Amino acid sequence: MIQTGLIDLNACDIIIELTPPKIRMLGISVVNNFIIFRIEKYNNVKKKHLKEQLEIPALGLVWAIDAIENGFGKRPDEGGLPRDVLHAEKVIESEELYIRRTMNCGAPNQQGYTLKNFSRCSYMDSDEYQSVQLPDYLLFEEGLLDKLKTMCRK
Repeated sequence: MIQTGLIDLNACDIIIELTPPKIRMLGISVVNNFIIFRIEKYNNVKKKHLKEQLEIPALGLVWAIDAIENGFGKRPDEGGLPRDVLHAEKVIESEELYIRRTMNCGAPNQQGYTLKNFSRCSYMDSDEYQSVQLPDYLLFEEGLLDKLKTMCRK
């Protein structure tokens, strides 16, 4: 897969400063029918900002939202995933996508979701895949899930 290349955080459609303990910024944009999650965090050991990005097809975001709301968000008797299933995978536009319920999402004991693209390598470590962590507080309390739904409708 040809990667998009890191986009400028300041050019993102949505920019969110994530709460401590880690000082991080999350930017989200649509570029060439791909949803780009752009992450930047300061590393105290290396004394520099580390830049990462997740690139998924727009239809992949539709699938991820459905997995959060209907797969993980509903009981099995309501059509949700079985209780012991903590992840879902799907190939969309030749991109192998994965979403997982994460118990330490960005901070200890903070629940959320990790979204990965197994078809694209990380910009920081070519042995890793592109991924982003989306804590519950950000998705539900601060309205990120609604903003992502709006992006999907455009």
